[in-house]
Amino acid sequence: MGLIFGRSPNLIIGAFTAIFNVFVIGHIPGPWDPAVVAAINIAAGAVVALIANTSSIQVAAGQAAADRAAK
Repeated sequence: MGLIFGRSPNLIIGAFTAIFNVFVIGHIPGPWDPAVVAAINIAAGAVVALIANTSSIQVAAGQAAADRAAK
């Protein structure tokens, strides 16, 4: 897995989850049963944990940070 827009995928998924929850709180029409929202949040958290623990992501994120610091 690589970076998305120069950032780790777990940050992108975390942002998606936060935006999703804002839509739910804003009462955007949809099947927003509390159990569905909880299931989506738990699934997103599991994906974040899985990606964050991937060594290739950690190496790529470290290299991207070093590249940004050098500029």
